[in-house]
Amino acid sequence: MNTASLPPALSENDEISELIELLHRTEQRLHKLTAGEVDTVANRQGRTLLLSHAQEHRRQHEAARQASIVDALPMHIALLDARGIVVSVNDAWRAFADSNCMSDDGWGVGVSYLRVCDAACGANADGAQHVGTGIRAVLSGERDRFSIEYPCHAPDQQRWFLMTVTPLPGDPPTGVVVVHVNISERIQAEEAQRALQQLLTDVVENMPTAVQLKSVKDDFRILIWNKAAETMFGVSRDAAIGRNVHDIWPGQEGEHMYAADVELASRAIMQDFPDHVISSRDRGPIHAHVRKVALRDERGTLSHILVVADDMTIQRAA
Repeated sequence: MNTASLPPALSENDEISELIELLHRTEQRLHKLTAGEVDTVANRQGRTLLLSHAQEHRRQHEAARQASIVDALPMHIALLDARGIVVSVNDAWRAFADSNCMSDDGWGVGVSYLRVCDAACGANADGAQHVGTGIRAVLSGERDRFSIEYPCHAPDQQRWFLMTVTPLPGDPPTGVVVVHVNISERIQAEEAQRALQQLLTDVVENMPTAVQLKSVKDDFRILIWNKAAETMFGVSRDAAIGRNVHDIWPGQEGEHMYAADVELASRAIMQDFPDHVISSRDRGPIHAHVRKVALRDERGTLSHILVVADDMTIQRAA
């Protein structure tokens, strides 16, 4: 880029006004004489000033650069003005509209997003109207952000999206940016995790072996107490969950059990009691084969104690 210097004929007082006038005269002449090669001029202090045609070129270049960045993003993005009308959308928005046969209205450009939300009907009407309320709250400045997760299933797949609405600068905002992010993988993973958790819960609940799970960091309070434990010890789940052995077996028996838990936590080893005598509230003393295992979390810290017990009273009597 070449730079042309102004002649040093300006006084200190009127330099700015004369410089502006001179710029207007010089710019056209320089642009014509140099075929657009000169984009700047410099004053006596060496400050470089951008000519208007170069400023416009820079603005266009920056706008194109920002548009290309937005178009490259995978989320669906729309720009709404202060009235809630869609003024622009990115490539991902257009592609989604095309794949869902929604491009007849120009991918929504020129359409009132708020009016679409207000006119929604059917199963998703309440959610759409909630979205309209959220967008209005951001446009009015009442809220600085709005977000919602929602399903948007297709005939051949289940989909979920996270919608976020953020304001454009202004008081009140001059518009909002609406972004829809596909979160289907996350939702499906969470549902799979919940299904697995339920399966494990059902397995533990229906095991013939009594199962207890205790939290080390919460004074060995019981988190899991299955049906077999209820039957063996004569203590209901409601009476066991959230309590430790002191509460269930008061006196020395509970103290011995608690001491065994502390020892296991300190040594982090497995404990095996082939013939452990435990008091059952319904049956009195019973013989049980008790095994305790120390469990660690993902950081390797001791977190829980798993206790499994088999009722050996009948075998012992035999």
